[in-house]
Amino acid sequence: MIISASLSSCLSSSHNETSSGVIHSSSNDKILIINDTNYVEAEALKMLESFYHDYILLVANSINKDEVLSFRKKHCSTSFLIKIRNKNLDYDPFIKAQDANEEWLSSLKVSKTEKNLYQVQYLDGYSNELVIIILKVKFSGGNYRIVDILE
Repeated sequence: MIISASLSSCLSSSHNETSSGVIHSSSNDKILIINDTNYVEAEALKMLESFYHDYILLVANSINKDEVLSFRKKHCSTSFLIKIRNKNLDYDPFIKAQDANEEWLSSLKVSKTEKNLYQVQYLDGYSNELVIIILKVKFSGGNYRIVDILE
């Protein structure tokens, strides 16, 4: 269901989520309220696919820890990042490994499991095992963000 309304005060493009759907506004002074879970799921899937593609490349090719932390900050909630930091893990929880390998990208798959939960999987060439990560994603601050990794 799509509802369109004219607003003269809309000057820039934005994207918000409400209890009834996703609101898109643009410079052409229109707001679209999209109450379509398929659209919402597709947007979250797109974000996670992009995140994991870029994250694996970054971790595989960067020795700059601050660059990795900055990337995480753009895609994760602050409370989740604090939770990870406080755990003092000896591995990267986003990939369940200490190092990343670009070869993982060829087997990378992201799928929805249930409300706000998504599964990321890839084949680890070192161990020849399928790695599965379950993430919780929510719409916050105008973007979809990773808010938890379930163990």
